[in-house]
Amino acid sequence: MARVRGKSGTGRKPSRKVIFPKDWVGARPYDKAGEADVYYSSIANEMYSILRFSPAFDEVIHTEDRAKQAAIVLTSQFEDIISGLGMWDLVVGESLRRYGRLLPFYDTSDYVRGEINLQDVCLLLWDVLQSFRKDTVSNPENPYLHSIATEIFSVFDSEYEYAIENVPLKEFLSSPEISSGYWKVRYRLEWILQSSYLCHRFLLELGDELDDLKSSKGAENMTMEDMAYHHEVDSLFNFRSNLLSMRCPEILSGICGCDTGGKIGKMRIVPVLSYLYLGKDDSALLVKRLADGEKFRIELDSFSSLDTSRMKVGKTILAFSIVNYGDKWYQCGIMSEYPENADYSEYRRMMEREVLSRKLPEKVVKTILRKFGGRNWEIFPTASDVIDFYEEYLGERIEESDFGKEDLLRPYLVCLDSSSPWVSYPDVCPCICAPDNPFYDKAFAEKNGLSFFVDPDTCPYETSLSLVEEGFLPDAGLNSLSGAEHGREFLHEHAHFFLDYFFHRYEGDGE
Repeated sequence: MARVRGKSGTGRKPSRKVIFPKDWVGARPYDKAGEADVYYSSIANEMYSILRFSPAFDEVIHTEDRAKQAAIVLTSQFEDIISGLGMWDLVVGESLRRYGRLLPFYDTSDYVRGEINLQDVCLLLWDVLQSFRKDTVSNPENPYLHSIATEIFSVFDSEYEYAIENVPLKEFLSSPEISSGYWKVRYRLEWILQSSYLCHRFLLELGDELDDLKSSKGAENMTMEDMAYHHEVDSLFNFRSNLLSMRCPEILSGICGCDTGGKIGKMRIVPVLSYLYLGKDDSALLVKRLADGEKFRIELDSFSSLDTSRMKVGKTILAFSIVNYGDKWYQCGIMSEYPENADYSEYRRMMEREVLSRKLPEKVVKTILRKFGGRNWEIFPTASDVIDFYEEYLGERIEESDFGKEDLLRPYLVCLDSSSPWVSYPDVCPCICAPDNPFYDKAFAEKNGLSFFVDPDTCPYETSLSLVEEGFLPDAGLNSLSGAEHGREFLHEHAHFFLDYFFHRYEGDGE
């Protein structure tokens, strides 16, 4: 039943207005502010007042923009619960499926699923604060966090009976027509990525991502606008920086209620590759992928502009990325057309084949696993041993110059992840408390072991997961006001969540 806005009678003084209905609508899939938008923008201002002027979080939320972002994220979760959008319920359901508990970190013995809960506010506030702290890990048990979350929850609690459902947003995310076509799905994915509170990190991280793209190979031929668009399109299908570490298609599939057969959740993007033009018919462009010869029909309505009059069958080379929806393929992102006499070299073919087949041959994997004693990792005493391993088992030559001179005689962790062997930094081996690791150093592990749980640059997700499950990282812990032992116990109790969250992966994610 729809909620009707009433007179709350809470007696709270009006908050300073920094978030207006037009700001709220700017993150909604419609143009005109309705009653719900006016209402939630007023709640967001109350969140802003709590967060912006809290001494406890002054070092983290120290700008108006950050306080506004945090306020909008927290209020959006309240709007989700009131309107039955299903996003937070997806968080709870996934937590229950993966970790056997309704939410990580907090006692949920008094939790009521589908209603407002203090534990929800605590977790989401932790997520927001963590997004502002790139180099440190916020402790979810921080008493200041709990204090601020309690103040925020008291506002939600006082408004709960009077809050307004956002019916247009509910219909946008759960209309049965969503699954009827690619562009209807694409529009929802764009909103989830750019405007939903679950993916609030996307815009926050966009600047850093574009800086990385600027320095990448091939970027010299792209404008900043092109780079931003390319990154956005790739992120629609690959972005995972959220509480669930789920891609936008998985999120939409989980909340829309109409993904029959899982077509939305199974959407995958194929990165930019080269295709030979073979012609077209009434509905599709016909091409052959040059890396492996596979032929594709790419739906014509997925091209923003397409002039085939100057293309020559069997000669024109195109480069673009494609995405599947059901049994059809759609072009997405920027398309490049090469001159008729463009040189598609054997080297380029080899590089594109590597993009397609990231995984090692099964025979090689089995051989390496035997070498590693059945584990997906092995410690090598020196850089020379790593060089010998690569040459013998992979036929690749690594030069000593690839290692720092001071690191040649230090131990290395070599990992077998889902795609290829991976050489870790030399400083991680002393953290591993394995019976056959002579380099283990307890004091070093206590100081540095946390990196295996929160830093994807330490080693692959699969390796960290294996080390945790085998009990080989017992010294790692969070900084805790309750002492080092409690910090270790807390980290290991929620190890799987920390790994999923910081590595942007989860078991069974298909990667």
